[in-house]
Amino acid sequence: MFWVNFFNLSDSEDSGKAAVLANAISSLRFQNSISETGGLIKEHQSVSSLQPKINSVTSRKFDFNLLTEQIKHEAVKQKLSKEKGGYCFERDGNLYNASIWLIKKVGYFLNSSLVNDFFVTNTSDDNLFDKIDYFMSDENKKSLYINTSKVSKSGSAGASIINLITNHVLEFKVSATPFVLFIDEVHRYTRVYEEDGGLVSIAREGRKKGIFLFLTTQSPKDVPKIILGQVGTFIIHRITHYEELRVIENLLQPSTLSQIRKLAQGESVITSINLLKDLHVYFQKTNRIHYNETPLL
Repeated sequence: MFWVNFFNLSDSEDSGKAAVLANAISSLRFQNSISETGGLIKEHQSVSSLQPKINSVTSRKFDFNLLTEQIKHEAVKQKLSKEKGGYCFERDGNLYNASIWLIKKVGYFLNSSLVNDFFVTNTSDDNLFDKIDYFMSDENKKSLYINTSKVSKSGSAGASIINLITNHVLEFKVSATPFVLFIDEVHRYTRVYEEDGGLVSIAREGRKKGIFLFLTTQSPKDVPKIILGQVGTFIIHRITHYEELRVIENLLQPSTLSQIRKLAQGESVITSINLLKDLHVYFQKTNRIHYNETPLL
């Protein structure tokens, strides 16, 4: 499901492409399990002999760089062969033509430096997950910045990346050293989400492993209630849209809610399970240079 979301193939009209992608990944996992370095050529092979071997693979590892090649090899159909006494995979031009769009889309992602940074390991550099592991295992490391700004914001690729990172962090963190996982503009990555996904799991279980969440958003209505329900402290700046206000109205005292629409620049309201009442605060402007300040008329 992760790869279907990553390539934005979750719509019903893309079900055929999603199936081809899933078959290609299964074939590459089989190749990896037998230490083969190329794609799996299915043409002329016996279905009854090959398919059970593919289905029996439990490892999820595969060579991401072979994906477009393998999609081409998946353009086969099952055909009865009298010579081999059963069904064999045979090349099908119609299936290949139907897969051209998927080949181009996957190829585009493969050529992206972002994807290489996330998924590819070579001798000269570590991939993202090696760097995450290094950060979590070194108590002297103070911060790790992951720039996902180039990930598609309109599709589900960004949500899939966040899901992959958070699952990895939750699964492999063994050090007792706590840290804060800061996700800016989190609404970009939660429009498509799984209830058992990594971000939800960290919101529910992260504290016992020393993983704390700091989320920012301009659209609280796009953040799932299951995540908002796990947040203990909110710093709320001015919100004017009715739908956005409805999401946070239960977090605030009635007398505070009316103030949210009127907050000026630098002002906010802090509400928390650790506070007896909401606080109206003003943040002093830092001397640090910001490159995203709002231009003033």
